[in-house]
Amino acid sequence: MDSFDSWVKCLVAEKPANFIAFGLGLPDVEVIKPEPTALPSRARDVDGLYRIRLHDLPFIIHLEYHRRHQAKDDLACDVAEAQVRIFRREKTPVLSQVWDLYGDPKAPLLKDHTIDFGPDCKSTYRRVNLRALSWQQLFKEAPSSLWPLVTLTRDGAASGPVQKVTAAILERQDVSSAVLADHLTVLRFIAEAEGLPIQLLLELIPRNKMIESPLYQSILQEGRADGETKGEAKRQAKDLLRVLLRRFDYTDES
Repeated sequence: MDSFDSWVKCLVAEKPANFIAFGLGLPDVEVIKPEPTALPSRARDVDGLYRIRLHDLPFIIHLEYHRRHQAKDDLACDVAEAQVRIFRREKTPVLSQVWDLYGDPKAPLLKDHTIDFGPDCKSTYRRVNLRALSWQQLFKEAPSSLWPLVTLTRDGAASGPVQKVTAAILERQDVSSAVLADHLTVLRFIAEAEGLPIQLLLELIPRNKMIESPLYQSILQEGRADGETKGEAKRQAKDLLRVLLRRFDYTDES
C-alpha cells in the first residue's frame, strides 16, 4: 500500500463513531450509517462519509486523510469543493474533518481552518493532528480504535510504545480476533513506514498474531502479485538481452 490512507480507512470502517467523536472533541456521537464516498463529478472519491446525529440534528461527516505533498490552499479548495457536492447530493449540513497523518508536533490537536473565497463566502474544516499528542496521551485518552496509530504521535515511533500497545490490543475482549489482527497489522505497517526496523517489529508483533487479518492477507497478496510482476519483467529483460547479444555477435553477457 502506498500511503497510510488504506490502513486508516480500515480502522475507521470498523468503528467510525470513535474517530468522528475524537475529531469533534466529544466523548461519543451517534453514527446513523455510512454514505457513498464516490462523487462522480470530482476527480476522486472522498476518504470517508457518514450520516450522524448531533444535538438531535442530522449532519454529514466528511473525512479526508491529508497527503503530505498537498499544499494547504489546495487542500482547503478540495475540501470546499467536496462540501458543496456532498451538500447538493445529501441536502444535509456537512462537517469536514481532515486527519493530518504527517502533522506538526507544535500545532494543536484540533483546530478549525477557514478559507475565504470572497465577502461572506467561506469554507471551514476541522484539522486533527495526532502529532500534537504524546503516545501516552493517545493510549490513555483516545478510544482503543486509535491505538494502532500510536507511531503517528510525536514520540510513538519507538519499541516501547509499540510493545505496550501490542499487549493492550491483544488483551481486548470487546472485538473479534480478526479485528484484533487488523489492528496489529495497521500498527505493524505504519510503524514500519515511520522507520522502525522490520526485524524489531517481527519480534514485537509476531506474524501469527496478524494472520487472521483480512487486511494482512490483502497485503500479502499484493506483495506476491508485485513479486510475480517483477519476476516476469526480469525474465523478459533477460530474454531481450540474449536476443540483442546474439544479434550484435556479443558472446560475453557480462
